[in-house]
Amino acid sequence: MGVYSSVAIASTKEGYERIIARAAELAAMRGVKHPLVGKDPDGLEYGFEVFEERGGCVAFGWKCVKFAGYEGWGDVMAVRDAIKDARGEGYPVEVAIAVDETGYSEKPEYEEALALHVDVSLETVIY
Repeated sequence: MGVYSSVAIASTKEGYERIIARAAELAAMRGVKHPLVGKDPDGLEYGFEVFEERGGCVAFGWKCVKFAGYEGWGDVMAVRDAIKDARGEGYPVEVAIAVDETGYSEKPEYEEALALHVDVSLETVIY
């Protein structure tokens, strides 16, 4: 069973593309069986939802996924490491996470360079 999260990520279009490509690459390199992004070893495609694109920026993520509290899982690590890499390469990235039932949330650091921003409260909010 477990706890499910709503996860929203915002970045520039280039940052978004870098995060997606890097997360898929890391998941494949690490042999993740059910990646959050990319293809599994059997070739099945896994993905996310693009919530909105505006002003050269993209908000994307998952509305119901095992994420917060599952940092040791390869699929979650691939996404978190891809975000870290994108930030290290200078892309602005906001990450917002809300967890059902527990009320836990990870609020994003506001990135002024982005034309849209994310926040979640078990429902994804884009402003």
